[in-house]
Amino acid sequence: MIREAAQLEFRLELTARILCESHYGELLILAESSSRTIKVCHVLVDAHEELTAHAREDLKGMLRESNELFTERHRYVHGAAMFGGDDGPVTMRTRRLKMGLEIAPLVQKDVASLADRFAALTSGITAWITDLINGRLRDGADPVTE
Repeated sequence: MIREAAQLEFRLELTARILCESHYGELLILAESSSRTIKVCHVLVDAHEELTAHAREDLKGMLRESNELFTERHRYVHGAAMFGGDDGPVTMRTRRLKMGLEIAPLVQKDVASLADRFAALTSGITAWITDLINGRLRDGADPVTE
């Protein structure tokens, strides 16, 4: 799951760099969290009015899903795995500026499912990037054919 999350994070960084249309675009996301990179991608895709509305909405949907997956991932990466008694293993963690503990069950099949969802989303964003580079996402463009 960690490897798949890292692959998605790399694709999101690549998306931000491409949408920025400058080698300085890297400065917007350099050493930033995945949530910051997702926010930058949202702002940049909105700025690209030459992209079709469908292309912008596709990416925004994938960005929302990315945010959800990273939130779920944080539970496993930043939580302490503990024995939860009769309920089995759990993860426990605190959250910034929130009182109390966040406790959630630790289920192996959920971790595997999360890895699969990261991999599928990485494929979707990779396809979106490829379509962007080949001109398929721009209004009125003469796209590169395969």
